[in-house]
Amino acid sequence: MKTARTEEISRGATKLSVIGIDPGFKGAIALYRVPGVGFPTMQVRDMPTTKQSGKIEIDTATLAAYAQQLRSADLLTIEDVHAFPGQGVVSMFRFGYGAGLVAGMFMAHYVPVVKIKPSIWKASLGLSADKEQAIEWAVELFGQDVIGKKDGRAEAALLAYFGWLNLITAPAFKREAASKVTR
Repeated sequence: MKTARTEEISRGATKLSVIGIDPGFKGAIALYRVPGVGFPTMQVRDMPTTKQSGKIEIDTATLAAYAQQLRSADLLTIEDVHAFPGQGVVSMFRFGYGAGLVAGMFMAHYVPVVKIKPSIWKASLGLSADKEQAIEWAVELFGQDVIGKKDGRAEAALLAYFGWLNLITAPAFKREAASKVTR
């Protein structure tokens, strides 16, 4: 459906902001801003956590503040996480609960949320499941000072970048985006 906002976006007449989230206690929240004029910027924050009763939990107060600050974003892309055989029931419940909590905080601020399977976004960017490869490429794109050596920060940044490439830009560009990404 075409709206005034999608018309502006397809003309490149407006700035765009896309959030990428690698959920989990070692994950991160990234914001990719593409101005109408000038250079794109990437900001990444570690997932806010706190320790309660000896267990690490998501710091909901800090997360709510982040969601409030980023409420004008055009899109949020979050990894669509699932349990795998052999993983503990309690740990997977906590992980899934945390991922839902994170998505819900941003949805409460009317940020459109899209869940993306890791195999889809990584393949689109020419990446394998190797987390070191994600770190190397994210550092190359956005700098060591932004990414550091944490795979959660790298994957959050790359999710935001993927969201911008594949979900915000014009449909014709969307089809060609993966083939134009080079290292």
